[in-house]
Amino acid sequence: MNLTLVEWNIQDFFIHLAYPVSEHDIASLSNEHWSLLAKADQPLKALSKIREIAAVIRELDADILFLCEVGGLESLEAFNSIFLGDTYQPFLLDGNSNRGIESGFLVKRALGLTCKVKSHKDWPVPFEYPHEKDPISFRLAAEAATYYDLGKPGERRLSRDIPALYLSKG
Repeated sequence: MNLTLVEWNIQDFFIHLAYPVSEHDIASLSNEHWSLLAKADQPLKALSKIREIAAVIRELDADILFLCEVGGLESLEAFNSIFLGDTYQPFLLDGNSNRGIESGFLVKRALGLTCKVKSHKDWPVPFEYPHEKDPISFRLAAEAATYYDLGKPGERRLSRDIPALYLSKG
């Protein structure tokens, strides 16, 4: 079996809709009208960009997509149903992102694959930043580090997940 695999950082891909919509509903919407459909907590990715991403995916006829910076499972499901005709099965596990951007997968339903996703968000990341070893030489980084709340070296976890997708036939 040959598969077309695509990895893509679709940057800040939020589709948190306050109202249910269909592909037909959005066919003639402008970016401005689309933005009015957003939930109050998060602006939507521009409709023109979403349409372009969907067009590339359809053109590539990708079997499996590995997508970075997805605004949660809600965004992935909305994208699949509204823009890709529900062709794919979405998979996404919440990671450690403080911005709500995660890594997700779209697997073509017609493949008939059984899929499991394993998270690695709790893997320890036991290292020290240069400013922790030498705060004098790296003064600016040391000052900025308090803003980013990097935690203690022994307690650090990945800021994003590195999910693994396991596939089997049938």
